[in-house]
Amino acid sequence: MQGGGGMHPVGLMAFALAGVGLCCVLLLVVNRRLKRAVRSHSAELATANERLMENLRSLEEIQANLQESQRKLRTLYDHATDMIVVIQEGRVVFANPRVSQVTGYSFGELASVSFEEIVHPDDRARVKDCYLRRIEGLDAPDT
Repeated sequence: MQGGGGMHPVGLMAFALAGVGLCCVLLLVVNRRLKRAVRSHSAELATANERLMENLRSLEEIQANLQESQRKLRTLYDHATDMIVVIQEGRVVFANPRVSQVTGYSFGELASVSFEEIVHPDDRARVKDCYLRRIEGLDAPDT
């Protein structure tokens, strides 16, 4: 020891080196922990990504099936020998070509009037009753 109670320069250097060594050890420990955490999270992300890809493939398959189903339904509507009419809030929102062939009304004409206006006056009360019953979820005669 030197006068004045201070630490010897060699001791001070040894103390400083020990501190640096301790810091290096701590950094190595933290580095290892971080690497483990990154590997763990990477595995979790890879698993989550695979699930997302499976969901995407499933949705694409569902979409393709829906499009095929819509195509078949459109073919059925377009080539049906019966008139098919979809009515929402009292208005025609869809009518297959057979409706125009039988009634002589274009789709634009059908869509611009209440459906009751295109039903024969003798049938209006019965058709309206059936329509209202169906809207309420009740059974109604098919004819």
